[in-house]
Amino acid sequence: MRLTMIAIALALCAGCKKKSKEESKPVDLPVAVPPVAVAPARPLPATKPGPAYFTMGKLLVRYDAEGWTRLALDLTGRPRFAPALGPHVVIVGDSVYRLKDDKLVEVPSLSLPTSVSVATDGTIWALADGKVVRAPAETFLIDDFKPEDPLRGLAIASDGSVWLHTLDRTYVRAGDSWRPVDVPNVTGQVADILQLAAHPQGDLYLVTSIGLHRRTGDRWAPIGTGFDTELTAVLPGPADRFAVVRKNYELRLGDSRGTRELEQTDLRIIQIDGSGRLWLVTGDGIRVKDFDGKLLRFFRSDETPGGTAFDVSDLRIVDGGPPVNVGGERARGKVTGKVEGSAAGVAVIVCTSSKPDFNTEPCEGVDNTRRTMTVAGGRFTIEDVPLAPLKFWVKRGEWRFTVHDDCCDHMLPDATFDIGTLRLK
Repeated sequence: MRLTMIAIALALCAGCKKKSKEESKPVDLPVAVPPVAVAPARPLPATKPGPAYFTMGKLLVRYDAEGWTRLALDLTGRPRFAPALGPHVVIVGDSVYRLKDDKLVEVPSLSLPTSVSVATDGTIWALADGKVVRAPAETFLIDDFKPEDPLRGLAIASDGSVWLHTLDRTYVRAGDSWRPVDVPNVTGQVADILQLAAHPQGDLYLVTSIGLHRRTGDRWAPIGTGFDTELTAVLPGPADRFAVVRKNYELRLGDSRGTRELEQTDLRIIQIDGSGRLWLVTGDGIRVKDFDGKLLRFFRSDETPGGTAFDVSDLRIVDGGPPVNVGGERARGKVTGKVEGSAAGVAVIVCTSSKPDFNTEPCEGVDNTRRTMTVAGGRFTIEDVPLAPLKFWVKRGEWRFTVHDDCCDHMLPDATFDIGTLRLK
């Protein structure tokens, strides 16, 4: 009996020790997941400076290191430019011209040309009456290529290859013939190709009804997934840079790092030069920005040969584009204003962010943040303001966003701009 009790006691004791060990087991802590590295944007290709050409009404205007030059041309209609790897081509109505030594030389066309592009050797490629036509010299020739479906667009890639597209398939010229190239999830499916476009120093793109595709190596690959609104156009840039326009009129810039919105009101035309700079035409002038949105130069309409009533309908930037930072200009200015219903001692913060999800105050982590305090009458002055679309915040008990959409990307460098009265949202 005594031996039995000892055995039971030992068993209970062993159970106690086992339970104690189980209770003292370390708790598994969540393992920190290292952040996913974002690939840097591809380096920009080496380019040489080149002029920028603008059409202003019936005027053809050049801007280069020497300034603005109005070309003495007698145009009967509004000109537009053809994308070009080689010589410049201007289209006026149903006429096609080569631009040589600031003069236009007509290339008689067979009919109204569309999707006009120019190859490195100067050959003009286009679509006319649903046919492929080309002009290696001063006469258009008809190509005998006839795909099953109607042709809808043409573009020339930076490697010189000529591409066509129908509703759901692309074709590339191989020797004297055309080779079909299917697009994954588009060819033979319910998706449609809306646009084919290229940049002389960049990639070849397709806008489809399901998103954006880029020619990578020997295949088409989708990029920019996650667009919650259908795209209407792509504007290719050098290397991997591009801009896309969405059906809600939002403009987004993209590269290997992803896409981001470009805030610019009254935007009418945008192009990306070989240096990766944005040329933006708005109702009040022409802005040149770097690819991160920093303003480099603003040309007011009265600075151009077209005068205050100018109407830019198209532009073409050659190679890396002309220099724009002349005379030691700096992209900074001064803003003055007044906070509605405020006295002295009210904090004002300004930056390019309008995000409401901040921890302690607005503009956290935004490099271009500027701050000041109001003086008598609620007036304020902010120095060294970046020339960019800025958002204003005022601390009235808590931080309040203000209603104002007219500052400050249109200011002139080193100028003072009075924003008026800020109203709180």
